[in-house]
Amino acid sequence: MNRSINYDRENSAGDFLSDAMLYGGRKAGAQIGIAAAGGALVHAGVLVLLAMLVMALIGLGLAAWLAALLVGVAAIAIGYLLVNRGLSALRSTSITPHQTIETLKEEARWTTRQGA
Repeated sequence: MNRSINYDRENSAGDFLSDAMLYGGRKAGAQIGIAAAGGALVHAGVLVLLAMLVMALIGLGLAAWLAALLVGVAAIAIGYLLVNRGLSALRSTSITPHQTIETLKEEARWTTRQGA
């Protein structure tokens, strides 16, 4: 095969992959933005519910400072437990790409056998 034709094919494939990755990146960026907006709304909703809980405790006769303190401490405790659970699960998760490493080793052996 003519080297210039092969080079052109490789470049057109590279351009295609580059364009596909750019389009995918833009699409993923938009989806991440939507997820972030949803997360912000969920956060706002939780804050409103916590404020409602403080107001309910005040309505039951607790002093405002004590109601806020109880709700704040409870929220911090629950958040702390959730963070610790997530971190411990993350620590036990392996992120090493074992299949990719094996594929690269296999390709290296194949290339060596081919004499390249």
